[in-house]
Amino acid sequence: MSGPRHVAFHPNARWFYAISESAGAIDLFTFDNDKGTLAHRQTVSSLPADFTGAARSGSEIAIDASGQFLYVSNRLDQVATGMLGVYAVGRDDGRLSPLQFESSRGVTPRQFSLSPDGRLLVVGNQGSDNMSVFKVNGKTGLLTYVATTPVCAIPFFARMVAP
Repeated sequence: MSGPRHVAFHPNARWFYAISESAGAIDLFTFDNDKGTLAHRQTVSSLPADFTGAARSGSEIAIDASGQFLYVSNRLDQVATGMLGVYAVGRDDGRLSPLQFESSRGVTPRQFSLSPDGRLLVVGNQGSDNMSVFKVNGKTGLLTYVATTPVCAIPFFARMVAP
């Protein structure tokens, strides 16, 4: 594991995921609650297999409420459009399989949030002063772009809460 930035527990509290800021990777660990220990199980790229850029800067990680899908954001560099990744979570072992890589529609996607009902994902693109919204398909986990809007200067946090 290299340069962990953010972590997320699976709803079953047995699997623990970390996104690496410096390696562009996601690590899966099993968590032993009785011993308070982690055991490494898998490392996957947070970027597509054909990605050739040098900058690999993982940013945020989240798991949907059902535990079926994991989402990450990648900042890449300070001038390129960032990228969101969607992964299927193995039902029996928590292992990740890439499903989709989608442009964040802005530069330096810092942080994102899933809506409480799991139907939307909003990402703050710090380097382009905008936020983008995506629909989340509850059955497949895939993202569909909805819109991008200018917001404040340097939006680095996005959180959706229940009314």
